[in-house]
Amino acid sequence: MRSRLAACAAGLLAAIAGAARADIPEKPYEIVTLAEGVYGFVWSDPMQDLIESNALSRDHDIALFDERTATLERWLRDGKDDAGKPLNDARRARARELIALDQAAVPEVRAVREAPPDLTFEDHLVLHRGDRTIELRFLGRGNTRGDVVVLLPKERIVATGDLLVSPIPFAFGSYYAEWTDTLHALDGLPADTLFFLHGKPQRDRTYLRQVEGLLRALVAQCSAAVASGLSLEAAKQKITLADWKAKFAGTDESKGRAFDAFFVAPAVTRAFRQARGEAAAFGPEVDR
Repeated sequence: MRSRLAACAAGLLAAIAGAARADIPEKPYEIVTLAEGVYGFVWSDPMQDLIESNALSRDHDIALFDERTATLERWLRDGKDDAGKPLNDARRARARELIALDQAAVPEVRAVREAPPDLTFEDHLVLHRGDRTIELRFLGRGNTRGDVVVLLPKERIVATGDLLVSPIPFAFGSYYAEWTDTLHALDGLPADTLFFLHGKPQRDRTYLRQVEGLLRALVAQCSAAVASGLSLEAAKQKITLADWKAKFAGTDESKGRAFDAFFVAPAVTRAFRQARGEAAAFGPEVDR
């Protein structure tokens, strides 16, 4: 039997914990009011999401921090990035900021220990706090194999966790062909507000459906590449999703780099392997 954690990183603190706004720590979260007595938090520290996450990836994440720090320090020494583009003052400052974040994060990541859940569920769990109904739902695999959303039916709010984030979707270790169906199920929930763990709450489905379109394009292009006999390396050269990058990032260079790093790089590799039917590509491992 599949079981899902009866907890969700979706961030509806007051709804689940009954906390008053003043009881919620301001950092590393940005607190938003979603409805009367319902407060959410959005990560304000880009590293904290990883620090608070599963201990199983601890050693891998530390290696990633070390690798990125070494890369950024080399850029600062050379005055240019790996593509040969000179670093302006803003990028130098950002590089130093990221180095400081990584160096601060490593001790915290080392201290993370796995904490198994003490309550699990299959697809649907209903909780009650006073007159408030809280529904935890597993809609299908998507960003991970265990994405859970939190629905407040009376307030018509759904918190999406990492199943749907903005402005750039994360695509590490994901299930791309199934993700579109899961987002379609999310689209059908009786909610007027989509609350993201990353990104501002949204009150329409425009962005959700844009992410669905991106995933369909990814799966279609990877499937076509496999059918035509391309190698993985050739597919990675061909499938850039440049038209979708323009839709998500526009002319913002930072968002463009995030789209390439957080979506294209992990998604094309894993989606290609999934299209080829490789069993390992459907496992929980994170391809980064």
